[in-house]
Amino acid sequence: MSNLNTTQPTNAATDQVSTARRLPELVHDVAGWLRKHGVLKVHARYEGQDVGIIFMGTDEQNLPKPTAIEAARSIRSALRSILESRYPDATKSGGASGHFEWDLADGTLQHEHVVTVTYHGI
Repeated sequence: MSNLNTTQPTNAATDQVSTARRLPELVHDVAGWLRKHGVLKVHARYEGQDVGIIFMGTDEQNLPKPTAIEAARSIRSALRSILESRYPDATKSGGASGHFEWDLADGTLQHEHVVTVTYHGI
């Protein structure tokens, strides 16, 4: 089995700036709710179509469940949109996985996308 860590497109700096602008636009209200409740980072791990969200912050107990559910739904949708624009077949193939880490304090989004390929008959 071979793991290939894909890198950002050739215009990585432009893509990062574009992505950094799009995420807040897609989840503007959510960022406000999360900051209000002490969330500092959002970590999202995906494998195929499954996306798990973890909120990390100063006091996790202050994030009400309805807010967490609605925030996760909005973030999941925004991240899928970003993922599909970068890697159109990522959610269709079984070998794609990765994670996003959104730092609310400094406004950055890190993305690592991994494609696992299995070769038979070697």
